[in-house]
Amino acid sequence: MRVFSFFLLLLLLSCSKSRRTEKRLEGTWKATFVKVENGEGFTLYDSLPEGNLNFNASTYTLDGKISFKTKNISGQQQQDSLDFNLVKFEILNQNDLLEIYKFPDTIKLSIVQLTPFDLQIEYYDSENYSLKKITFNKLN
Repeated sequence: MRVFSFFLLLLLLSCSKSRRTEKRLEGTWKATFVKVENGEGFTLYDSLPEGNLNFNASTYTLDGKISFKTKNISGQQQQDSLDFNLVKFEILNQNDLLEIYKFPDTIKLSIVQLTPFDLQIEYYDSENYSLKKITFNKLN
């Protein structure tokens, strides 16, 4: 009986944690900082990215676009963006992974930090061989 009670309690706690993550993600998040670690071992920054992401936890949809610029080691400016147009998302792995379903791809974003006011995500851009970390502040 103790084992059953323990598993029931564990199930209830995990469900409430998942719901808490959904509630914290709900709303509009403004991009405030971008860090890019490229495949050559260099770290590039943009402290003035543009754009917002809108999470709707009731319909599990994500909408928005983030644009950012970095300079490579030779001083050339590179433009990049993360673009979602009403795509579906799912929270996985005990609330630390967002899986975005953007046809024909599935993008996995790791939630590095999530508070009521701050969000930090990272993802590996395999096309450009770089790890990208984006920091957001909540607007509403």
